[in-house]
Amino acid sequence: MDGREQLIERSIPFLDEVKNMTAGPEVERWLNETYGPGSALYEDLSRLIKQGVEEGWAANIEVGGRRYRRSRLCDPTERTLNFSITAVYMDSQRRPDGHRRPRRRARRCAGELPR
Repeated sequence: MDGREQLIERSIPFLDEVKNMTAGPEVERWLNETYGPGSALYEDLSRLIKQGVEEGWAANIEVGGRRYRRSRLCDPTERTLNFSITAVYMDSQRRPDGHRRPRRRARRCAGELPR
């Protein structure tokens, strides 16, 4: 099984767990406490996303330059509980459209990725 497929498979139990949750501060707090840095899920997904960036199958489509890239790893399907999975690499300080994100946000997704 290649890295892309491993990432999708590793994501499915998580998607099943969150499928009926509504985004908000309580869910964000739960996500950070349950699946933040150091958790098995975070570390596995971080490793697989970094592998995908290095191998060229994750975050390989430039959107306004090298500092903001993304790629759809899978479309919504029954298998993924109608979630799509997209890998994004974003400069931790500024996107090309001027939208700013705090550095911790990028780390929460996948740790520090190579530039």
